[in-house]
Amino acid sequence: MSRKRAEHNITEIAKQSIPEPSEAFVADIRREFVANSAADMFAERNSRYLPRILTLAGVLCALLVLGICLKTALGTNKAYADYYSMEPYNMNVNTTAEVTAEFIENELKSSDMSERFWAKLPYTGRYMPGEATGEYTVTGRYADDFPDYYGGSYINVDGKLIIVIKESYYNKDYRKSDWYKELSTMMGSEDFACRPVKYNYTEVINGFSDLVFGSLGEAIHEAGVSWVAAGFNDYYNRICIEVKSEGAAAVVKSIATSDLFTTMVVDYDPVDMIIDD
Repeated sequence: MSRKRAEHNITEIAKQSIPEPSEAFVADIRREFVANSAADMFAERNSRYLPRILTLAGVLCALLVLGICLKTALGTNKAYADYYSMEPYNMNVNTTAEVTAEFIENELKSSDMSERFWAKLPYTGRYMPGEATGEYTVTGRYADDFPDYYGGSYINVDGKLIIVIKESYYNKDYRKSDWYKELSTMMGSEDFACRPVKYNYTEVINGFSDLVFGSLGEAIHEAGVSWVAAGFNDYYNRICIEVKSEGAAAVVKSIATSDLFTTMVVDYDPVDMIIDD
């Protein structure tokens, strides 16, 4: 049932609950006033207003009932309040010993929502992204396969799904936005929260293309630096380029000047990342 239909039905019920005082009931009340000698003059002067007073009282009572009904029937229409923590779950900090059954249940729901979203890509809706500038893909999806507002996602400390949204789309009342309604339909749920970031996923994947296949990677290589690995952090909305020394990090920073990129010095070799079957 739609919200407007529910409001209409409850209003009609409220109307039916407003009593029209009978003549006998009015007469009884009038006699009570007259019986009190101290109130004789008041009753005589105001008796003609009594039916209106009683009707008004009935209306006020009915409005009170209507308010309670609306709160009960429609107040839960907003599926989830924005009580979500924005802190990401970190396996290095939040150890497996601290993982609760509630976290696991939430994480499974979050995983289901993410799978539904990815299953609906490539995106063909209203918010089409800019074009892909390279061949880099994420789980087989190119830079122009995502909604323009989408910037990635992560799991928070409670196992809940947090979607990062390009800041030009975001506002505090985002659950009223058309893009949010579309996104929640793609997710099959509203049990997630959103926060703003600078770059959408199209820009991120294009950044990877430039680093792996394009001029940015070539410039770093020509400067004599070999980077170890690169990864994207959805929470920080940054591509992290990993190198072996502070000197290499300084060179990369001088070339990859966009704040889409950051660097990290690591002490492992690429061979350390090979996992035997």
